[in-house]
Amino acid sequence: MFLPKSFLLKSILPKPFLPKSLLLKSFAAAFALILVALLGQTYSARAVGIGGTCAGVAGLGCDAGLWCELEPGTCKRADAEGRCVHAPQVCNLAYSPVCACGGKTFGNDCERERAKAQKSHNGPCR
Repeated sequence: MFLPKSFLLKSILPKPFLPKSLLLKSFAAAFALILVALLGQTYSARAVGIGGTCAGVAGLGCDAGLWCELEPGTCKRADAEGRCVHAPQVCNLAYSPVCACGGKTFGNDCERERAKAQKSHNGPCR
């Protein structure tokens, strides 16, 4: 008995394990999970640890609990870079005024850092 070629191929080749619609849904779900994982890694890579360079052209932020202290006098520069530091919890009462970028005078540099204000210059604001 002679069998057609198409019949032989259909009977020899294995059938797919999943229907096409379920296979496509599985592929889409796997692709979405990979995409979410990659985006999560990209976001976490943008945070900088203590002492690291922050802000600037790259716009890098600091890890949780840190703030980006810019170089003094760079208040109006959009590309100003700084470093990630801890804000002090307690300051002494020594009076050595400093001016913050917003025009507020602080009693000393420690008080300015505790308020997480960027430094414009030493001395009171004019």
